[in-house]
Amino acid sequence: MAFNDGTCLCARGLPASCHREDIDALFRGYGRVANVHMPLEPSTKSSRGYAFVTMDSGADAQACIAALNGVEFCGCKLVVEVSKRSAPHSKTPGIYRGYGLRREPSLPRRHEGPSATVMRREADIERSPMQPGPLGRRP
Repeated sequence: MAFNDGTCLCARGLPASCHREDIDALFRGYGRVANVHMPLEPSTKSSRGYAFVTMDSGADAQACIAALNGVEFCGCKLVVEVSKRSAPHSKTPGIYRGYGLRREPSLPRRHEGPSATVMRREADIERSPMQPGPLGRRP
């Protein structure tokens, strides 16, 4: 896990129409920007509403937080804070494989709701030896 040394900021509350260059220009007014990482929606290629901005120094990062936290940007209120990590999470394969959760293989479970229990009881009553069968004969 790559821990943050105080220079990587997380900006949340960005509009979907926002671009990387807009974020760079906004933060550049308060210090030297080293990198801007803005995740995009894969299907629409629009902003997901947040970005990670790495500043050159901790003093520049603190100046950005003081100046931009709570400011309205393109109609949205920004939240700027120090990021918990300095690098994004590693990519996952897209399929949860459940490593480490099961200790031994289990048999498939059959879920029966209350209606299945009621139906079984009704079927048992219909097959009772005291009542006539479907053709009116006793078994």
